[in-house]
Amino acid sequence: MKRLTSILLALLMLVGMALAEETPDAALGDWYALNTENEAICLTLREDGTFCYDSREGTWRKTTDGEYWLTYNIHDLPEVMERMVNSQAAEQDMTALLTENGLDVYYGSTAEGVVAHMLRDAEELQNVRTPKTDTPLEAFAGTWTMETVFAGAMQMTYTPDKGERLAFCTIDGLTLIPGANLGDYPEGTSYPMTFEDGILSATIQMMVLVSSGTEETQEIEMDYYLTFFQTADGSLYATLRLSDVPDNPTTMFLLIPME
Repeated sequence: MKRLTSILLALLMLVGMALAEETPDAALGDWYALNTENEAICLTLREDGTFCYDSREGTWRKTTDGEYWLTYNIHDLPEVMERMVNSQAAEQDMTALLTENGLDVYYGSTAEGVVAHMLRDAEELQNVRTPKTDTPLEAFAGTWTMETVFAGAMQMTYTPDKGERLAFCTIDGLTLIPGANLGDYPEGTSYPMTFEDGILSATIQMMVLVSSGTEETQEIEMDYYLTFFQTADGSLYATLRLSDVPDNPTTMFLLIPME
């Protein structure tokens, strides 16, 4: 009887081990984030240890700390040389962490603070960030500061260690007064705005550094298109891009009232 019991226990242990080995990693499969154009960016983690992120291929591994280290396949000679000679270079290009809400993918390590919050459902993300068309003009009034900045699918949120909060802008009816977050403007600078279908917009001038093909750079004034919109949850966003330039990257900001 004891021998039979021992055999049964051994069989149960083997079955348990087999089931554990067959349990897929919860991070496998497709994950989605949004870029600043509200378009879905996909990360696919494959069972064979490879991944694809926005058409770029690479390999991943899970660390003992539960982090997923993602490293792009290197094809360019300068990148290969950099990895060979720079012992301080991080092993991974991105670090992913499973959370209760989804998958957080950090640029570099988690210490960098630049992250893409990813979900299984791209449509859910797009619905959250869709501009309302019935927002009244009064909802934009006040002085606003930047809480989070978005570039591509990545974002960085303000923390006290990043310094004092600065004003992004003040909106008074259809008048925009740029704040220090937007640049060093002379006192009294303001811009007219237009309001249509719940979206507030203006063309502003910003000083930017440009290169003429040599090591020298010069500062010139350029027109930028700035828009504001509110989402269903009451959040206020601003988008900023260079005017009259097709396919120019857009930077987006989540704004909160300036205290």
